[in-house]
Amino acid sequence: MNFKFNTGRMYSTEGQIIHIIADKAKNTILFNDETRGITGLITNRHAIWKDIYDCEYTLRTKFLDWYDAGDYSDISSSEFWVHTKAYEIGKENAKTAIDQRDAYSSWDEAKSSYEINVDDTLIELGMNSTEDTRAARYGFNVTASEWESQQPVKKCSDPDYNEMLEFLKGYAVGVTDCADDFDYGNAIYWFASEWHHGQGSNLYEAIEACGYRPGASENGVCPYGDAFTFHMALEAEYTYLGKA
Repeated sequence: MNFKFNTGRMYSTEGQIIHIIADKAKNTILFNDETRGITGLITNRHAIWKDIYDCEYTLRTKFLDWYDAGDYSDISSSEFWVHTKAYEIGKENAKTAIDQRDAYSSWDEAKSSYEINVDDTLIELGMNSTEDTRAARYGFNVTASEWESQQPVKKCSDPDYNEMLEFLKGYAVGVTDCADDFDYGNAIYWFASEWHHGQGSNLYEAIEACGYRPGASENGVCPYGDAFTFHMALEAEYTYLGKA
C-alpha cells in the first residue's frame, strides 16, 4: 500500500502530510513525514496486527499510535526515496530495488560494496544515466530516447461524475462519518480538472456536474480533511501506469 494522507494537525498552514509505504508481506511500514522532515521504519512484530494492511483507515490510525509513541527506527531520506521511486517505475523494478536495499544496512553501504556512483545506482531504479551504460545494463539494443519512450507514464481513465460520486460514498463508509457535499464536490472538481481529456470527455463534464465552484484564491484540492482523502482515493482508483 502506497499513499499520502493529511493528519489535520497544524504543524504547517497545510496541516501535516505523511507518505506511507506499507508492505504486508514483510510486515513493515516506511514513512516520510513531509511536513516535519522525519523518515522512519516501523517493523510490526505482532502478527495480530497484520490485518491493518487491508484497510487504509485502520492502517493510518494504528500508524499514528506507533509514530506518536516513537515506536520506529530512523532511516535516511535516500532509503525512503529508493522505495518511492521503486513503486513509481513498476512492480518488476520495485522488486529489484527493494531486494537491493534489504541486502545492505544503508544506501551508502550498497554504493560502496558495488563501487558504483550515484548515476549507476539510478540505473538500477530505471531512472537515468549515460545512453551506452543504460542500454547495456538493461539489455536493450536501443538509444536512450527510444528506451525512455517505452517507460510507463501515469494515465487516467475517464469516469463520469455519477461513477466517481458513487465510488466516494462507498469509500467513505468506515472511513468518515462527517463528509458532506463540499468534500465530494471539492475532490471531484480538482481531480477532474487535473485529469480530464478535453471537451467531450466524462471528466471534463464532471467539472460542471459536481456543482463545486472554487473561490478566487483556490488553486487545488483542499489540503486537509475528507476532501483531501477523497482526492487521493480517486487517484488510487482511476489512475494507472501505461505507455507514453
